Amino acid sequence: MFCYTLSSPVQQAEQINGFWLVSFSLSTPLTLEKTLGRTFYFQEVPEILLCLFQDTSNRSTHSYQFLVQQALPENIITQLTAICCESNQNLTLPNSDTPTLILADNLFMANTFAFAKYQISQTSNSITNSILASDNAFPFIVKPARYLMPEMPPEAIGASTLLEDWKVQNRLASHAGLPGCFDGDLFEIFNYWLNSIEDDIKTNNIEQNWQVIVFAESAIQKKCLQASQQFSWVNLTGILAN
Repeated sequence: MFCYTLSSPVQQAEQINGFWLVSFSLSTPLTLEKTLGRTFYFQEVPEILLCLFQDTSNRSTHSYQFLVQQALPENIITQLTAICCESNQNLTLPNSDTPTLILADNLFMANTFAFAKYQISQTSNSITNSILASDNAFPFIVKPARYLMPEMPPEAIGASTLLEDWKVQNRLASHAGLPGCFDGDLFEIFNYWLNSIEDDIKTNNIEQNWQVIVFAESAIQKKCLQASQQFSWVNLTGILAN
């Protein structure tokens, strides 16, 4: 376990579908390699899990936004002193020059936004796509996708507008019967994507090279890893112990 001391009061803002964004500053900076792919918690409220949504730091403060799936108790929010994490593994960040697919589900969806913002800041020419999955709903309004993604299931026509604003093409999956979403979990839609790209490679005799980064519970990560190992053109990385 490792902890970071807060240097500012915690603020929280309600999102849609029961999600909340909490904002605060730390006395020392977080690195993406030690923050993505894992959950955090406040030392005083260990039962409420957080995932990094955005690094909002500037020259004078180490500031961050984390996504949670319930509100922090008002009677304790002023007493919070530190955030902690059980894992000290380093995540290997993909090469920004190689096409990248980000996989994420449930609370780990937050990491997609943090990593996508980092990835597109490295080079304006990088291709970064994403698949988000949720057991229920999403922390944003699902809107019709602006970009065509023929490698995705035809019924998956919804997307995150914010990611699209960043030129990150994305599709959504859920078992909740949400309009515009693929009816399935993260592994199922990723498996569809793998076979779709493979068909394109064989049909058009083209060369592809994709790197995939996955933010999810270990069981889903392992299924995605096993599926990806059948294809020579894809390399998958993640944190297999959350």
